[in-house]
Amino acid sequence: MKHIYVNGTILTMEDVQKQVEAICFENERIVGLGNRSDLIKRFPEAEIHDLCGKTMLPAFLDAHSHFTGVANALRLCDLSDARSFDDIIIKMKKFAKDRKLGKQDWLIGANYDHNFMKE
Repeated sequence: MKHIYVNGTILTMEDVQKQVEAICFENERIVGLGNRSDLIKRFPEAEIHDLCGKTMLPAFLDAHSHFTGVANALRLCDLSDARSFDDIIIKMKKFAKDRKLGKQDWLIGANYDHNFMKE
């Protein structure tokens, strides 16, 4: 099923044709864009959707948030090679000092494996 979106600001993010009157999708792929009447003539079977003046623009959606997960992991103290509670304390103090964390800042350790701890 084809879908044509009209009556809004449709941004392409392209250098040549930055904005269009209408855009047509089929199976989550863009199959046409440009003038509203041309697209309706070209795809007469398409369902028309009114954007009611809203803006449509391309997007990249990561449903699993891997990108933000990796970014957030950079804020954690890596304890993967800690082999004792003393190692954890030393590593976390060094991490806090290197990052100039204050008393009000969060200090979070991650990735230690209790199976390898001396204790």
